[in-house]
Amino acid sequence: MVLYLSYRAVHFLSLSCNDKEQYMEKAIVVNSGLENTNFTEEELVRRAQSDLTYFKGLYLLWVTRVYQFIYARTGDVQDAEDLTSQTFLKACEAFPRYKHKGHFSAWLFTIARNEVNLHFRHNSSRQLDIEHADRELPKIDMLDHISTEIEMEQLRILIAELSEDEQELLFLRYVAEMKFGDIAIVVRRKEDTVKKSLYRLQARLQKAMEEDHE
Repeated sequence: MVLYLSYRAVHFLSLSCNDKEQYMEKAIVVNSGLENTNFTEEELVRRAQSDLTYFKGLYLLWVTRVYQFIYARTGDVQDAEDLTSQTFLKACEAFPRYKHKGHFSAWLFTIARNEVNLHFRHNSSRQLDIEHADRELPKIDMLDHISTEIEMEQLRILIAELSEDEQELLFLRYVAEMKFGDIAIVVRRKEDTVKKSLYRLQARLQKAMEEDHE
């Protein structure tokens, strides 16, 4: 049996269906009072640099993925919501000093990552052990090539056994859906190194899944 680690598989391991729906409802409420939200990220950055009210468009563009990344790291809804709010507050405060070079998401997720690390230092906590997280499994037809709840649980356990750095790479790529180049900026590695690390990591997880099904 050949199994593939898809974006959606890792994404739903990090966020329960109920949590996702509740957070999206909040985003919709925020969005309902906005106009002209169809700008590209590039346009929003450019406009926000002269009129900070446009920063709310950048918030709407990234808030769900920032929340999902932080929730994947912490495993706690309240902490994720608080740290997401803190991330955007700090980003908004720092934005006048932001020098745009086409990597806004890398800049934003560097702030999010720092907030999470600061949270763990203050709380003397290690990041989430996914296998012990109290989360609902997604509906099977929402995932690619993961056909049973047993396989989903197996993948959950395998990810929990990874190092913190390996988990972070997975979450940045498959939960936050970031580009390799932006991930490289966040983790301060070369883009080629990030690509190779993720490909090897994915191959390792896939092999472990296949061996358990032989």
